Amino acid sequence: MFEYLMPQLIMPIYENTLLYQTNIATVNRQIEYAEQRNVPWGISESGYNSVDAHMNYQYRAFGVPGLGLKRGLEEDSVIAPYATALALMVSPEKASENLTLLSEKGFEENRITEQGINPSDPHLKKVLALTQHDCRRREKHDAGKAATARLAADLAPSLAAGDLLLLDGPLGAGKTFFTRALARALGLGTSTRVTSPTFTLVHEYPTAPPLVHADLYRLSDDERGVFELGLVGQRDDGALLVVEWGLPFERLLGGDALVMRLAREPRSATFSATGPRSRRLLEALARIEVE
Repeated sequence: MFEYLMPQLIMPIYENTLLYQTNIATVNRQIEYAEQRNVPWGISESGYNSVDAHMNYQYRAFGVPGLGLKRGLEEDSVIAPYATALALMVSPEKASENLTLLSEKGFEENRITEQGINPSDPHLKKVLALTQHDCRRREKHDAGKAATARLAADLAPSLAAGDLLLLDGPLGAGKTFFTRALARALGLGTSTRVTSPTFTLVHEYPTAPPLVHADLYRLSDDERGVFELGLVGQRDDGALLVVEWGLPFERLLGGDALVMRLAREPRSATFSATGPRSRRLLEALARIEVE
């Protein structure tokens, strides 16, 4: 699994490409095989509970039949939690569910231990590399995500064609997650993925009104580059424009923006307005705590 998903750590992945489809198929095959064996998924090369004469833990390439070309992959399996972490880039919901399953099965310890879980080894227990503190943080994070999704659902009915929503906040504050939840609230089906447009700059979704999602982080102070994206024209044509890292370009994007500032600690969302239309939206919103 590592060899399939590792490239996405350092290079962009575009929808409908061979690499994009391969990553999805890899995760789906992992899930399918794990269900057949009634174990959590995430089988990948890893250290495992076998030692040499010097008491060094061994390392071997484990895999899933159909993904790996090596014979005998079905003879032994080691579940490596890092493989599920890699899968968060491909299928975040399924990967989160698998991490939760690992935790519920008791494969966790107060410290980081061996890399992998060998379900066929009765002596190997509680070796998931997640501390109890990490689990509490994940539970808090999940609660914050749920509140962010509710915020998007509450805001969606108030947004109209031609509105401009600027999302501001540090990396990891939840800007793309909020946009995904907003798109769902505007009628986008779950079969359509909503991903960060960091590398493509703009994604468009057939919602009502049409949603145009832009990420201007890479453009920094490149006003010409922003102008050439044609976002103002799409806004004039009736699109709802949601822009990450767009606050410096507020006027260039047409002004009158509802600005949503997301914070991580504590988890919160604060709104402000730059024009008459966005100020009317603020009458109902003012300040909303996400959690």
